Amino acid sequence: MQPIFKKRRFRHVCEPLLNKIGHITNTHKFKHYNPMKPINELTIALASDHAGFGLKSMIQLYLEREGATVKDFGCHSMENCDFPDFAHPMATAVEKGECDLGIGFCFTGNGMSMCANTHPHVRATLCWEPRMAENARRFFDANVLCLPAGSVAPDKALDIIHAFVTTAFTGGERYERRIHHLANPNEYKIENGEWILLKENNLIC
Repeated sequence: MQPIFKKRRFRHVCEPLLNKIGHITNTHKFKHYNPMKPINELTIALASDHAGFGLKSMIQLYLEREGATVKDFGCHSMENCDFPDFAHPMATAVEKGECDLGIGFCFTGNGMSMCANTHPHVRATLCWEPRMAENARRFFDANVLCLPAGSVAPDKALDIIHAFVTTAFTGGERYERRIHHLANPNEYKIENGEWILLKENNLIC
């Protein structure tokens, strides 16, 4: 079966929209405690299924125009496909440190986030508002953003992504402890109603 919609044809649809929207600025006036490194120094992994292909294509153009290095793990058309085939490689690239952040797209965002979160050191967040993406980065050091392509308009998606890639992790002992616990549940036990770290070591999240 031939792909229904080639990516190069989709550029004619999304480039005018991007030009109309322009470079997204922080319209929500977020208070970034620590600035992320500039977007043109980020390497960002992208992945989608057929339902998220259109939005992914537009976002890829936006990120590349802003100077980010983009690694597209597919899919590459709107032909029916299975999201795990693309979510797993994207999450692996983030987990191995080959990419700074990842962004996944499917109809609800649930499939991408569930798949990415099977990787122990991936913290994928499903967001449909910019504030959600900001908080996910700030308090949970989320490294993968998942978007519901079926319900988020392109301009809203750009706002969400802008919040995600420009908000830094707050840091601090309590947040780092929680993230370590998230990735290493077997290193903790319940004692007197509290989770206790079994042995002291360097927190590797």
